[in-house]
Amino acid sequence: MLILLTALYISNVSIPINGIDNPLPSIEKHGEVNFNLRVEPDNWIKFSLGIGLWDYFSMKAGYGGKNIVGYGDIDWSNEVWVELRGMVYNDGSNSFLIGYSTIPYLDSIPKGLFGVLGRRQGIGPVAISLNGGLNYNFERKLLDGFADLYLNIGKPHYIIFEWTLNSGSENQNIFSLGYQNQALPLGIQVDLKDIFSDNIGRGIQIFYRESF
Repeated sequence: MLILLTALYISNVSIPINGIDNPLPSIEKHGEVNFNLRVEPDNWIKFSLGIGLWDYFSMKAGYGGKNIVGYGDIDWSNEVWVELRGMVYNDGSNSFLIGYSTIPYLDSIPKGLFGVLGRRQGIGPVAISLNGGLNYNFERKLLDGFADLYLNIGKPHYIIFEWTLNSGSENQNIFSLGYQNQALPLGIQVDLKDIFSDNIGRGIQIFYRESF
């Protein structure tokens, strides 16, 4: 029984789809459903549901608001957020993804159109993934850059280092750190944002990924 549970545990561990605030070059697999709850340091709570339509294409819808937990009125978002992803190339080690997202992240700015390259390399029990990309927000006419490095240690444990240029903002070159643990389909991620500033943000993500 213990061996069976261990096998199920390992088989359900999936490669992360997002870092902290940046997309990674991976998508929900065909028939996979991904529910995500994000509690942000700026008092936003965001919900999203992603579905893998094919092995190379996924879509996501999200919604959220400020002051959901607390006193007074809730400041709901004025729109439902949408994200589309297409896997252009993936050989297991190298990958290239393009997508479009209206989900707001840093300074409440959506990524818009984005492309991200990734390289994944296994070294013994540790897998290292280096990813980098560009995104363009059409509404604000902003070109931005980002990069992520994550370490996969012993299957369920991920340590994520993230950089975002955050162009067009007074607060640029944001470095963040996260830890993710996925047990069976359920996972949790704890994030520290802008770790080299005097005002470090703390966030948490809870997600559930299941294939049908």
